[in-house]
Amino acid sequence: MLMGAVIRLRIRQRIAAIAVAALFIGTFFVPPASAAPPPIVPGRLAYPAGGTTAVGVGINAANQNAQLAERIPAQIKPGWKAQPPRCPSAATSEASSISVAGARTVVVDRQYQCTWLSAYNTSTGALLWRHKFHFGQMARTEGSRVYFSHDDPNGGTLLDAYDIATGKLLWSSGHWYGFDKMSVGSGVLVNDHFVIDANTGALKFKLPVSQNHGNTMVAGGKIFSNQSDFVEAFSPTTGQRLWSYKKPARTAGSGNSTPALHNGRLYLSSQYGVGTLVLDPATGKYIRTLPRSEMDIAFDGPIGIFTRRDHNEPDVISAVRLDTGEVYWSRKLGMLDVHPFRMYSSGPVIENGLVWILAAPHDGVGGHLIALDEVTGAVRSTTIQTCAAPLGHIAIAQRRIFTSSNCGVLTYVSRELLPDPGFELGTGGWKAYSTGSLTPVTSPKHEGAKALRVTATSSSPGKTGLAHHSVITNSRQGKPYSASCWVYSTGTNLNLTIRLLEQPQDYSTRIQLASKTITSLPAKSWTKISITGTAARSGERVIPQIYSTNQTTLTGHIVYDNCSVTGG
Repeated sequence: MLMGAVIRLRIRQRIAAIAVAALFIGTFFVPPASAAPPPIVPGRLAYPAGGTTAVGVGINAANQNAQLAERIPAQIKPGWKAQPPRCPSAATSEASSISVAGARTVVVDRQYQCTWLSAYNTSTGALLWRHKFHFGQMARTEGSRVYFSHDDPNGGTLLDAYDIATGKLLWSSGHWYGFDKMSVGSGVLVNDHFVIDANTGALKFKLPVSQNHGNTMVAGGKIFSNQSDFVEAFSPTTGQRLWSYKKPARTAGSGNSTPALHNGRLYLSSQYGVGTLVLDPATGKYIRTLPRSEMDIAFDGPIGIFTRRDHNEPDVISAVRLDTGEVYWSRKLGMLDVHPFRMYSSGPVIENGLVWILAAPHDGVGGHLIALDEVTGAVRSTTIQTCAAPLGHIAIAQRRIFTSSNCGVLTYVSRELLPDPGFELGTGGWKAYSTGSLTPVTSPKHEGAKALRVTATSSSPGKTGLAHHSVITNSRQGKPYSASCWVYSTGTNLNLTIRLLEQPQDYSTRIQLASKTITSLPAKSWTKISITGTAARSGERVIPQIYSTNQTTLTGHIVYDNCSVTGG
């Protein structure tokens, strides 16, 4: 029995290794330079415009799949994970819905013959409360409440509202249909054509939809309903139909995908291999047709991330200009044997200039959490989950990535140790070394809104730069530590040194772990300098220093941005 377990483990390890290789055999292409649209500029909006909550199934209320206020880098590491107890005969626990609301994260886990609704501490994963049901699939959060639909033991479907802090049941309503379609906003909950008062659970009215079984979204002060043949808008106050658009047969927007509202346009992706329909949300007027996307689109300003799926082929992820349909780049995922890599039921999610996707060839292989560069489509990182990902939901909020798996919810956090790598909030804990004046600036900058300028305070050469004494205060012997910065010199022939020092807590001695020097920085362009060293002892400080020895008040200054410290 033990030998069989070892063989299975080795087979799984081999499959995982092959999967990584297979994933990147896919095709990558960009349009010819002459046809290229203006460059992509990743959005980085401050909260709340950029969002740091996820209302359920990894999306925000307007279904934009964007978290532009987050700053998680491509390099991540596992955080906490959680799953409820296994019900009798249950082999897996599938996290089918993830909602993040500040300090609380609400997860729905589906198992054989039972479903769990659990609330966890967002930072630690500690269980706050939990309820058990026979069957349910999706929960959404809004303010201080959690809304969850499940089957009624007496027949039919119930919609419950719970206090997100305590898990206390606030009300339960029988006016509901199905388990996987729910939208909340403007004081109402909508499912198909039922509109429920979010405060009381009372039925307000039924929408006079042209067809039942559509997907709805409450956003922009309207209820939008995408049906097989119609798209319609209704008042959330009265239920009055505001406009109706009839889709031509088998054309853009075919099917009943969940609508998305972005920058004054309503997007309806197709489920049948045809284009994406774009309408005016105020009038229902046809605007344009864009390329098809079988998964929900992720939006960032003038671009969208689309997903194309063909029979027995890997998924293709593309960055598309929303006003013209021009393609910036496309990446086709690879194969594992005869199995194509595909995303599951979550569309891409954009944050921090990255496009996050969760893909796998089948449910016997761990999900691949992949970060693509939003500007170029290049693969920035791949993290293989320890469990399979049959549903594949991604939620990004509160400086953490949440994904579903067959063993509950998994989370990931940045490997970054600096509190403010891009100097968006100030100096980020850096101090002048050993002279210099530090000033946050908006130009030049490498990324984001700000950078940090270091100006010499003397006309005589000396060490002018930065040092960080609090980023690593408890070293681990034998572990590697890395530091890097992007730098911009306004003068010519300025040198730059980066080094890692290890010192005890009283700074009585020091060991230089590594050092690197650029003898002459290119003027007026961004250059990255980086270094890695290995800690000699445990329990000490590892101090990154970056400085010039020939910068003076007469030679110009150096601007620093997107610094990084990782390791341990």
